[in-house]
Amino acid sequence: MKWFRLTAVAAIIFFGFSCQEKDGSGNNLQNHKNLISFSNEFLRDLTVEEQEQDSYTYGKGSIQQEQKADTLYVTADFPWSGCADMEGDLVYKGDSLTLVYRLKEDVVCAEIIYYRLKYKILNKEKARYKVDIEYQENEKTSTPNKI
Repeated sequence: MKWFRLTAVAAIIFFGFSCQEKDGSGNNLQNHKNLISFSNEFLRDLTVEEQEQDSYTYGKGSIQQEQKADTLYVTADFPWSGCADMEGDLVYKGDSLTLVYRLKEDVVCAEIIYYRLKYKILNKEKARYKVDIEYQENEKTSTPNKI
């Protein structure tokens, strides 16, 4: 019976550590506790005019936010590599909220499309934040958008 308990505890510990999400370098990723959910989806292709006149800025677009009850919904639309799969996170600093996104894999392609990133954030205090969004690569960030 003692052997069974030890085996069960070892299995729980093993699976608990092996199922943690890791970044490309093997480091454990932990999202902010207030991030309820994140999704990225295809929004649209570039228009013919945008393609011909280069009238878009890679990584720059629009940010919208809406508070409903205890939840802040933020969406960001912008052009990015057409085969990107992203994950999101949050960083708070004073009255600013930075929405972080990073690539799950180091795969990019030449096609540019518009993405919509959706952040669902716990905001019980209904605080008004200055929101910006940052692309994070290898612990470095660059800010394409601010509102």
